Amino acid sequence: MAQTNSRKIFWWDWVLLIFIICLAGFFRWRGINWDQNQHYHPDERYIAWVASSVDFLGNDRFADAFTTNKSTFNPFYWPAESENDGIALLKDEPRDFAYGHLPLYLGVAAENLTSWGLNNRSSDQLSEAVQLFKSLPTFDRVTLVGRWLSGLFDLATVVLVFILGRNLAGTKVGLTASLFLALNVMHIQQAHFFISDPPLAFFVVLTILMLVWSLPPKQEIFDAEPNPFPDWLWFAGMATGLAIGSKFSAIILGLPAFFVILILSRQKVVWRSIKYGLIVLIVFFITNPFAILDSSCALEFGDGRITLEGSVPGACYLQNITNQSTMVSGGNAFPFIRQYDGTLPYLYHIENQINWGMGVALGYVAFIAFLAFSIWAITYGVRDLRRETPSSIWVKGIIILGWCLPYFLTTGQFHTKFMRYLLPLTPFLMIFAAWLLWQIKWTWLRRTLIASITIFTLGYAIAFSSIYDRLHPWHVASIWIANNVPANSTVVNEAWDEYLPSRVRIDDKQVGRGRLTITDVNWLSQSRAFDSETKLAENLATLADGDYFVIPSNRSYGVVPRLTGRYPHSSQFHQLLFDGKLGYEVAFVQDRPPRIAGVHFVPDLFSWPNLTPPQSVVDYFGSRTQLMWVRADESFTVYDQPTVIIFRNTGNLSADEMLSQFDLIDQ
Repeated sequence: MAQTNSRKIFWWDWVLLIFIICLAGFFRWRGINWDQNQHYHPDERYIAWVASSVDFLGNDRFADAFTTNKSTFNPFYWPAESENDGIALLKDEPRDFAYGHLPLYLGVAAENLTSWGLNNRSSDQLSEAVQLFKSLPTFDRVTLVGRWLSGLFDLATVVLVFILGRNLAGTKVGLTASLFLALNVMHIQQAHFFISDPPLAFFVVLTILMLVWSLPPKQEIFDAEPNPFPDWLWFAGMATGLAIGSKFSAIILGLPAFFVILILSRQKVVWRSIKYGLIVLIVFFITNPFAILDSSCALEFGDGRITLEGSVPGACYLQNITNQSTMVSGGNAFPFIRQYDGTLPYLYHIENQINWGMGVALGYVAFIAFLAFSIWAITYGVRDLRRETPSSIWVKGIIILGWCLPYFLTTGQFHTKFMRYLLPLTPFLMIFAAWLLWQIKWTWLRRTLIASITIFTLGYAIAFSSIYDRLHPWHVASIWIANNVPANSTVVNEAWDEYLPSRVRIDDKQVGRGRLTITDVNWLSQSRAFDSETKLAENLATLADGDYFVIPSNRSYGVVPRLTGRYPHSSQFHQLLFDGKLGYEVAFVQDRPPRIAGVHFVPDLFSWPNLTPPQSVVDYFGSRTQLMWVRADESFTVYDQPTVIIFRNTGNLSADEMLSQFDLIDQ
């Protein structure tokens, strides 16, 4: 297949690209302090917690810098002298760190550099907002700087998509793909979190671009003589090491790299593969040294029958990879992944990307284009391969698909299907979507589709990013609790969710949880022993003693009522609560869904678990103009746009009176 358009680039193309970059930056950095320094994202909170203990210059002796239990920048061990302002740190004990080390180190370095720059300027040279940032504790500063860094990585990915799309199929494809990615809501959301996924996506796209640039001229592809090991292949190996250093799943990049080496080498495939692997390993070691140096953890095999302790290089890193592998496969029944019980492989991912991650218009085109490009590459590519000089777009396409297809086929079948898992795939889906649209021969239809998709996706991006201009629902709920819940009251939360109230400032005074008794009920745990009347009775006794009951999100009621086989007793709780049969009535409701032109786009929280919400919640939703959309993956809503409901105990029922409402099932 010929290229869809020319790779020439004119001055107006540069203007459009600059506009796209500015647009992407606006969406990624809009409302960067979206949780009012409350650290509501649990993964981000843990990374920032560890980052607060990392000190590159904290070792008295150089040798201690690489000693497992003495180093001040080992992610697997809390330093003995770890101290920081704004948060309590553990001391002299192991810690689990299941994230890439490179984003952690980059976040710490960026915060240190920012703080150093601010400390070397007088107060009268700084704006009020910058002075406020300067006064924050390290825990807050590293989170905000880490979010800014995530946005920068994603912004750079937009630029790489333009370059790769242009190289593959022309300038128009590159510009269209970069525009689609700039407006991609999932990327906008993930850029607001200090996590490893935005750097991962950037380094994955960078690796593929370097591999494409490593290809010889068209006439030399599949030449009988081996081509030299090009400079771009060295850079591809470095980028691969950085990608794996961000997240281990990038190991799949070895497949397209091997394909390029096969094209270049023929007789030298093994040696050049080893050379490429050594480049990857060296860069990975430099950016993740303790992934190899720390062997203090015990590795278990065969369900614990075989244990290797203190003798395996990289044991702690391997242990964390093993734990993550167990989690994504659904093993150990972690409570926070039970939302995926009963979800369909691949289709659940596609559903959520279309409905929420990209928006309907862009989502459908992206996945149709992914399928179309894959079919074209396999069918027409095989025909092209018989020629003496196969088309360069086919070879480049196979390199891209060498990442996309294996990654989607492995990730899509996981039991655990967090939407962010597809972040390293979506930049390429944007290229496929742009490629497919520019294949349309009828100019009027092509322009209409591109314009319509762009307008719809832009509107969705504006609506979504508006959530970051409003106070977080948990923060608003905490203010309400501070103003309305009397001191010494007992506030009951749901385990495995955010505990409210958070600490807030009222009339220039910090108000926290100290004036209240905070307890919790636990519906999600104890599933391996099945539900029990004992567990139910304990939870109801806690509720009977409570004055207020907080449901921070749908993390429990979106899951437990669906899994009646796993939770035969607990699955009845939320509907009984919503019906007012447990003596609690709704006192407060708050959310912050995407909004544009006064219309709110609200996820359907209740249909999937087959619940009828309380009338007060229905009235709250009905008090505004809104579109009740389809179900959303919990991980898309729970961190930055949850719906919080607070109940007041008005019936003062005893635990036995509550228990009488349940249909107890013999097990």
